[in-house]
Amino acid sequence: LDLFEVACTDVGLSHLIYLTNLQSLEICCGRITNLGLAKLCYLTQLTNLNVSQNIQITDNGLHVLAHLSQLKHLNLSGTGTTHRGLTFLQSLPHMKHVSLFGCKVKPTSAKIKELPIGVMVGVDEGIVHVE
Repeated sequence: LDLFEVACTDVGLSHLIYLTNLQSLEICCGRITNLGLAKLCYLTQLTNLNVSQNIQITDNGLHVLAHLSQLKHLNLSGTGTTHRGLTFLQSLPHMKHVSLFGCKVKPTSAKIKELPIGVMVGVDEGIVHVE
């Protein structure tokens, strides 16, 4: 489901919780906050999630991502994510790629090294491959 540049809000996300078989969701440039992100915990079949450019999403809201155990691709670029928020991504066994461009995450962050082996992490300074 592609909601790119749709002015989607936390209230609008309430309508998505019934799409429990949804595998891909893109809500870029919306007005999603941590409260809206929490509603995504019902979408346990998601393999691709792009919530980039939702600047009100912060580390405090990322705990919900631990419920999305099928995630392979996650784009948090342009959100308020920092290295502290990466803790919530450590338990995602299928994760392959995380985009954090425009976030306050350095490629040398110890939290990146704690992500599952094989994950590619995109940050402003380049791509980091977790080994």
